[in-house]
Amino acid sequence: MKDFLLENVLWLVVIAVLVLIVCKYKYDAYTKIRAQKKRFARGVTAEKEAGIYLKSKGFEILSSQSVHYHNYKISGENRQAKLMVDYVISKAGKVYLVEVKSGTSAISIENKDTRRQILEYDYTIENDGIFLLDMENKKLQPIEFTYRNSKSFKGNEKSDLYYRLLLVLLICGAAAAPSWNGKSIFIALGVIVVAFPLTIKKIFNRISG
Repeated sequence: MKDFLLENVLWLVVIAVLVLIVCKYKYDAYTKIRAQKKRFARGVTAEKEAGIYLKSKGFEILSSQSVHYHNYKISGENRQAKLMVDYVISKAGKVYLVEVKSGTSAISIENKDTRRQILEYDYTIENDGIFLLDMENKKLQPIEFTYRNSKSFKGNEKSDLYYRLLLVLLICGAAAAPSWNGKSIFIALGVIVVAFPLTIKKIFNRISG
């Protein structure tokens, strides 16, 4: 009788331990999902507040959740990565990218994931500057990267060459034009080219393929 009771008690203990383990696993999974949902909700709220904050700083919001694509190759095979920028903004004729972060670690450029994300945006997408917006502290931080082969434009090097050649041709045309009417046309075109360098280079990029 004692052996029977002892055996049953041992089984009950084993079952209780297994139940506790399963409950602990379920609870951990539940708390993890709940934390993820809270972070997501917090991020969505932060991004909405970011739009109001950027407007208060005098920026015009051109787009939010702007989709871009980064083309690359693996063993000669074309691949494409989707990039989604939180905000594309403008001020004084210049276009900037903004990455919005909240929480504790991601708000710093020292965070490797944040840094790599912004670096990919900066290298891939045309821009006049890029910002990291820390919504925890309401801090807009301009980020600048130093590249091994520094470029004035994040794109095909040919576009830089074509852009410079176009400026030289316009200057030569203005100097060689026999009349002031002719000179004024070249000067006006030169002003447009200087005022909208990104647009002109983008056109060259598309032409050069």
